[in-house]
Amino acid sequence: VERALGVEALRGGDDTIMFSAVVDDAGQVVGGLRAKALRSADDSHAVDEWAGQPGQQDVRQMIADRVPYGVLEMKAGWVTDAAGRNPFLTSALARSCFYMMVILDFQYGMCTAATAILNCWRSSGSVVAAIPATPYPTEHYRTKLLWWNRRDFFNHAQPNQLTKIVSETKDLIHEQFRRGEIGVGLSGLLPVVAAQPVRSNDCEVARLSGHLEIGRAHV
Repeated sequence: VERALGVEALRGGDDTIMFSAVVDDAGQVVGGLRAKALRSADDSHAVDEWAGQPGQQDVRQMIADRVPYGVLEMKAGWVTDAAGRNPFLTSALARSCFYMMVILDFQYGMCTAATAILNCWRSSGSVVAAIPATPYPTEHYRTKLLWWNRRDFFNHAQPNQLTKIVSETKDLIHEQFRRGEIGVGLSGLLPVVAAQPVRSNDCEVARLSGHLEIGRAHV
């Protein structure tokens, strides 16, 4: 599992453009994930996860086809193991990809997940790619690729998730306007040919409804 988390990348943070943290009423971080902005298929960890497996070229091509429109790859998702809290936390985490896409004006989000937890991610409108699963990080797992598309996610999201996405996105946009941050530097984050990997030098955090926080890297 440590292999799947990419511990070295987590420590350095060089390829993390944004992060999401779920915060409880006591101010404790109880879940989170990070996002990479892909400049090409070679930047994606998913390609490595399908190494030597049927479907690797399909994974590469799917990413390459979408990169010109903006692709965020979600990595290292986690939630606390406190009893009774996971369903609510995973639902919140599943929505956070959409807010990042809105802030950065990217059309697509993607992640890989074991088959046992696919429905969690699908609840917010992602679609499972029609490619064979890969035994990653070990042969005990069957991992699939999922895609979010800002233009049609509402056709696939669960009604309760869709309602929260619309409401929380409105809160997010209002907060960004209040801070005067809407549209600042977005053009520099769009994928371009032969661009250097995105690096995060520092982060700021925006509180959303007391439960979800989005951190944006300055580049």
